[in-house]
Amino acid sequence: MDLFLAYQSLLAFVGINGLLALSVYATLSCGQLSLANAGFMAIGAYTGALITLHAKGVPFVAVLAASALAPAIVAVPLGLPVLRLRGVFLAIATVGFGEVVRLAFVNWDYTNGAMGLVAIPQRTKLWTIALSLALTLFVLGRLRGSRTGYALEAIREDETAARTMGIYTTGHKMAMLVLGAAIAGLAGGLEAHFTFMVAPGTYRFERVVEWLVQAVVGGTAAFYGPVVGAAFLTVLPELLREAGACSGSIPALPERGHPPGGDPLPPERPGLSTRPLPSPRSGSRVTLALAGVSRAFGGVRAVDDATFTVGDGEVHGLIGPNGAGKTTLLNLISGLLRPTAGKIELDGRRIDGLPPNRIAALGVARTYQNIRLFGGLSAVDNVVVGEHLHRHAPFWRHLLLLPSARAEERTARTEADAELARVGMRERASTRAFNLSYGEQRRVEIARALAAHPKLVLLDEPTAGMNPNEAAAVARLVRDVTKQGRAVLLIEHNVRLVMQLCDRITVLNFGKVIAKGTPTEVGKDPTVIAAYLGEGA
Repeated sequence: MDLFLAYQSLLAFVGINGLLALSVYATLSCGQLSLANAGFMAIGAYTGALITLHAKGVPFVAVLAASALAPAIVAVPLGLPVLRLRGVFLAIATVGFGEVVRLAFVNWDYTNGAMGLVAIPQRTKLWTIALSLALTLFVLGRLRGSRTGYALEAIREDETAARTMGIYTTGHKMAMLVLGAAIAGLAGGLEAHFTFMVAPGTYRFERVVEWLVQAVVGGTAAFYGPVVGAAFLTVLPELLREAGACSGSIPALPERGHPPGGDPLPPERPGLSTRPLPSPRSGSRVTLALAGVSRAFGGVRAVDDATFTVGDGEVHGLIGPNGAGKTTLLNLISGLLRPTAGKIELDGRRIDGLPPNRIAALGVARTYQNIRLFGGLSAVDNVVVGEHLHRHAPFWRHLLLLPSARAEERTARTEADAELARVGMRERASTRAFNLSYGEQRRVEIARALAAHPKLVLLDEPTAGMNPNEAAAVARLVRDVTKQGRAVLLIEHNVRLVMQLCDRITVLNFGKVIAKGTPTEVGKDPTVIAAYLGEGA
């Protein structure tokens, strides 16, 4: 019987540690390192224990629900300020939260201070832990392939690019912080009703480090990896202890009902045409309008009083020397920067000042001068992320395996394949983005932008790194895009291509518009020849 109880305890802690490693994985899945989980676990453990001790007859499932709900609620006001932080700053802030929670329980008389709560009825069984772990794995597993899951992967790979594709990054990060808090609280409730007690000393920072190590060792690429890591690092120390004893005795395992004041748990080990397109007809609908747009960085005006329009179905070129402010202007239009003066309108609606995801939702998509693909995702998955704004099935439909959710997944991948075929990348659909050549990455990025079905496409040097045949293919693609009524604002250093492809051109120099008009007009402008093409060109 002692042998059975010992290994029963080991299996129980494998399951509990698995849940805690998954609670860390929840925030890691969107690229956030939150170390608040010990505090969340403490809140869940104390909540469950207090309900059991002071509200007799409450079903255990309700107790566990409360243990998960309490820290999830606390995570919302915590997330509002801390999720503005990134990297080590986020980690430090959340560590501070965990310590505040622990010290609060140390100094709260109602929870018996540092001595903690004892004599908690043992209501946690192995099957309860196993079921909780299975349900958690099911929820996290169903994220894969869902709109939410793709959004989380995009945020983890490149948050800036995700924002410009219409993904509400703050909301997704908050959701995963809350989910991680709920999982940690659930684990706390289970542990409290397995060890007979809770004490503040149990929820120190060291435990969070152990869960983080378990998640990383198991691998965060797969949702089940943290559980594998937790099992390995929980069982391995016990096996080594047993082997070291050389007596065949069962390794020392945590005793339930450990005297108050001590450490209640043992440490866990953790073809381009030469004929220019006609200029837009007079009176054609204006898609994009800039009026007096400026952006200053300290005393430097990167964009200075830029004013021009882009019409429906028009390819509008934006050219100028390096450092002229072209990419800064695209960042202003897409919402990554805010203008210090002037206004930007899309279809007559002001968009300056709106966040990137809102601007994307209104119909703006873009590529980048420095390619911003999600390197860890395949080419087709990158394009699926670009469809984010046109996928509407809520996550609960994926969770319940409803046919409508599965149909949306199939449609998304079919459309992504079609977009890749348009740019000649269908045969490379399953290749991870970081394994593609530079020119291939450029084409995938264009496909991703077009997958959003935008009104306005911002292309920042789309043919950079391409050979003449590839550049000609991109030019043909841009023409096809405008035939669908979309407007294109194009930054390109290939002057010959710009002159052949664009309907109108705006020229920047030191942030100022020095010329605008048709390619013929701009090409003959002496100011442009002097500033951009060079004297005597």
